[in-house]
Amino acid sequence: MARKFIGYILALIGIATLAISLVQQLQTLVKVPENSTLTITIVSIVLILIGLVFITKGGSAKKLKEVPIFQGKNVVGYRRH
Repeated sequence: MARKFIGYILALIGIATLAISLVQQLQTLVKVPENSTLTITIVSIVLILIGLVFITKGGSAKKLKEVPIFQGKNVVGYRRH
């Protein structure tokens, strides 16, 4: 659960910085230097991708596979493997 939360935060920061790097009015509001917009764009895309990886991989706990226990031909129970 915590990994998903971190993923959402990283993705939101990445989207915000991408918007800042692409929208000229936001660049003047935040005072971004002119020659660093490409670097900010690349970093924001990387943040978005890392956030998406955390979101998709973060919440899935490893499920245990149940294996049947046989006694002769009858199933008498299940064991987690």
